[in-house]
Amino acid sequence: MGARALDVLNVRQHWRAASTSGNTNTGSIEGPHDDVHVRCGFPMQDLSFAAFYPGFWLHHANIDR
Repeated sequence: MGARALDVLNVRQHWRAASTSGNTNTGSIEGPHDDVHVRCGFPMQDLSFAAFYPGFWLHHANIDR
């Protein structure tokens, strides 16, 4: 996952690194971001509950960093 993070930092156009629009998730932070949600399991995988879980906010604060 470290190599993917480095690839994202080297993307010149921010929208390509911050979305999956127009690509196959190559060089996008969305892939590793989604992996964290999946690996954490419930409630991080469930859109109805994820935002109520403190780990959600820690994860998103780190992604924004």
